[in-house]
Amino acid sequence: MARFCHRDLDGTWARLLDDGTLELRDPNSGQDADPASKPRHQYRVEYYLLLRRVLPPPSVGDRWADDDIDDPWWEPVLTLPPAPSSILRDYWEACTQVPDPGAGMGAPGSAGYDLAARYAAGHVALYTPTGREVRYDQQRGGYEVQPRNDNYWIHVPDLPAARRAFFARGEGS
Repeated sequence: MARFCHRDLDGTWARLLDDGTLELRDPNSGQDADPASKPRHQYRVEYYLLLRRVLPPPSVGDRWADDDIDDPWWEPVLTLPPAPSSILRDYWEACTQVPDPGAGMGAPGSAGYDLAARYAAGHVALYTPTGREVRYDQQRGGYEVQPRNDNYWIHVPDLPAARRAFFARGEGS
């Protein structure tokens, strides 16, 4: 993606990070008016999916106090594509370079279409920092995740357990 430019990028409430991540802060979040005290809503695009994570204010760090894993995960945004006439829509279009906004996820069979369709069907709940899927298990409840160094799937009851399983040292094949 070429450098993303937008009228709403002001460097404070909306900015583009060096790695191409779009970071937004909600002026209505919390009671303090200082942008530095607001949570950071970060966005990136992979395979036509707009991914999001929410980080605490920089003074707190890059993880929430009750999170024991340092590397935050990206969750797909439920609306594909984002609402028209928004910085998120413009960012998504710039990242995917979709000439026709109606083209959306790409043609059936394309990587973007397949990934987005699997998410929409409830198979993918979110993505690990390495891009591995965390799947929601609709039959048993809970989630399935692969440890970062292995290719076998582990069933866990909740997302904190999925995070621990992903970062745990793998023992399977």
